[in-house]
Amino acid sequence: MAGRRVVREWNPSTGLKRTWHETVDHNGTIRQVRPDVKFTGGTKVHYRFDNSGDYIGKW
Repeated sequence: MAGRRVVREWNPSTGLKRTWHETVDHNGTIRQVRPDVKFTGGTKVHYRFDNSGDYIGKW
């Protein structure tokens, strides 16, 4: 993997915010997404994707 970035989204209509972490490979393809734990009820979960961007599972 090449790196990780933090993504924050804010809805100005509702004021709701959400944050997640994306892990990218050397081609810039998102390979893993991990929502911030306060949005998953305190459970850390990682969603994994293959080279084509298809969902392959979570851990």
